Amino acid sequence: MKKTKLGMVFILVSAIGLAGCGSSASSALAETTSVQRMVPSTSDSGQGEKNPEELIRSMMSLDYAAMTVKGFNESVLKICEDAGTNVFDVISRMYDQSTVYDENGELKYILISDKALQIFMETTLSYSAQEIFGEPVMTDSVVYMTMPGMTVMELYQKREAMSAEEWEAFFAENITDFKVLAALSYEIKTTIPSPETLLLSERDNRVKLAKDSINEYLLNLSKEEVASETLEEKLRSELEMISARGSDEHMTIECSVLTLERDSQAD
Repeated sequence: MKKTKLGMVFILVSAIGLAGCGSSASSALAETTSVQRMVPSTSDSGQGEKNPEELIRSMMSLDYAAMTVKGFNESVLKICEDAGTNVFDVISRMYDQSTVYDENGELKYILISDKALQIFMETTLSYSAQEIFGEPVMTDSVVYMTMPGMTVMELYQKREAMSAEEWEAFFAENITDFKVLAALSYEIKTTIPSPETLLLSERDNRVKLAKDSINEYLLNLSKEEVASETLEEKLRSELEMISARGSDEHMTIECSVLTLERDSQAD
């Protein structure tokens, strides 16, 4: 069982947990930056660099919920090709211009004022980018933390409802009351045999359901269960069941634990 000091978990909550909207923006930033290294950027090709937000809004203007997975992915490729760029470069530049740093140059949070655009980037566009690259693997994290007067789920929901700036202020103000007992990072691999027939909305809904199920399972555990040495074994078993429930002949989902970090207070 992996464990970590509270200071390390504080970094996780501050840098990763601040994203909100059910998905880690800083995780997405790390993913797109990593992929960016493997896909040559065209932003310096001399063709002129289009505002990434403008390109993403062009993708949002599509009737994507009614499109097939293949149809949407091909439309994204066309929008990017017409602009002389690629989807990874677009996502990376959008996060670059939305990143807020502290006075020491350390990442504080990702600030995107338009919540609809942020959700679109962190879900639909992120999933399609991974598929276009040929590695349909999505990662996310959930933190089990407590504070007086609130249940674990209530605190999680409060964080989800706050903007990055609001959560940072709330966290700093109440830091002495927080106890971070566990931080789970997980991945969801998807396989779609017929992307030309599966609707994009179906893909997105299944991934969202899997994420919600994983988060709710951990957050609804008791402190004693979180402290148990069998926690990781229970999580792996639950993720297998979530995978089975979300899979059929049209789409398979494989959920797995990446890391499970626990503070010594969990013992």
